[in-house]
Amino acid sequence: MPVPEETLEVLGFFAGQLDFCRRASDTLELRTKDTLHLAGRKVAHVCTEDCPLDKQVHLCTQTENGVSARALQSILLFAKALAYFRGARGVSVEDVHRVLPFVLHDKIRHNPQSAFFQKAENQVLLVDRITWIRRLFDGAVAQHAAYQPVRAEVRKLEAEVGPGISALPEAELKKRLARVQQRLDAMLKKNELGLSVYDNLVALKSLYVRYQTELEGRRAPS
Repeated sequence: MPVPEETLEVLGFFAGQLDFCRRASDTLELRTKDTLHLAGRKVAHVCTEDCPLDKQVHLCTQTENGVSARALQSILLFAKALAYFRGARGVSVEDVHRVLPFVLHDKIRHNPQSAFFQKAENQVLLVDRITWIRRLFDGAVAQHAAYQPVRAEVRKLEAEVGPGISALPEAELKKRLARVQQRLDAMLKKNELGLSVYDNLVALKSLYVRYQTELEGRRAPS
């Protein structure tokens, strides 16, 4: 039972939302809750007014932990089974939406100190975990859709790499490096550093390092 790229991307985006923590590190790639936990800290320790992200919008504030690799495998397994019994040709986002709460029911933990749960209308979600997890996923799907124009620009730059860059002339490498730098600068100026932007920044940084390394390798004395 195939899982389309779109479904995998939405699921990965959802998992990334829960694992992201802007206050966990100053190093871009280490801004995750695993970094926080390795230091013996909890999300409630850093998810305060010092973090500028809107606690009613960003999903990272609601959970103490992210989704493990094993849990993701279970989600895909049950989503495939559901799609099969529904007679589908592939796993849809809706299939994932249906199985997600039951797989994650005892695997992700609330952050009850979150400002999100301080609102009276949200406190019931501390008890009703099924509805809570469904709303988390719905929120991730909506944010994923909203950031598609941003992601599309990054995809264009990623697609340029193709099979490799070793055969490219130095002038072309410099042009591509400049385009990546311009996209990085524009993204940081126009967007808040939440998970949606974080994923794209990591991708752009990887492209930048790849082009820069290739250029430096050619300039190095043989």
